[in-house]
Formats: sequence, structure tokens, C-alpha cells
Amino acid sequence: MRYINLLFIGIFFSSCSLFLSDEYKKELVNIDRIEIRLNNSFSLSFKGREDINILTNMIKNEKPENYKCPSDGELFFYKNGKLALKDVQFSLKEKCQYIKFTYKNEVNYRKISKEGIIFLKKYI
Repeated sequence: MRYINLLFIGIFFSSCSLFLSDEYKKELVNIDRIEIRLNNSFSLSFKGREDINILTNMIKNEKPENYKCPSDGELFFYKNGKLALKDVQFSLKEKCQYIKFTYKNEVNYRKISKEGIIFLKKYI
């Protein structure tokens, strides 16, 4: 019985972090500009609502199978001209696609939506 209780607690805590991106997405409300900085030091800025919606909605509630590869770039989210979220990294490599972010002092990796991958690949 004790083993079952410990197993349940482990499953509960690991599944809680899976839904973290929904809570994290609340931080993305009212973003008015997103900057993408690629590792080759090239950067782009997006202010259009359609582009911002794609970029703020691309974090899926699924953990990637592989996230052990270097990132391709970073995302910076701005509200009212002030930096709201930083240190959001992404990778678009064929077998290693993820978004990495820190929320409540915990590093998280999530899959990127197909729409988000298509959007980001246009600029890499």
C-alpha cells in the first residue's frame, strides 16, 4: 500500500508540471511585441497581432521526446514596451524541437505546435 501511495504522489507531481504551460500562457496575455534572436546574432521583431498570436500560442502541453540539443535562438516578449518574459529558448532541429522556459524557478521543455514550427522556420 505504501508503494502505491508513493507511486500516486510521484505521478501527481510529474503530471502537474505538464500543465504548467497553460498557467505560463497567462503571462503572455497583452504581449504587444516579440523579438526573435537567432544564434547567428540575427534578430527580428514582430508587432502584428496575427504573428504575436502564433508565437504566444505555440507552446503545447506536451513534453518533447528529445531536448538535449543546443537552441537555435531566443524569444523576448514585451508588454507596453517593457520586457515581460525573457530566457525563452527554442530549437527547430528535425529530431529535437522544443521551447525551453523557466517558470517559478523551474526549467520546462515543451513541444512547439506545427504552426509555430512553420512560422519560425521561415526566418531561420
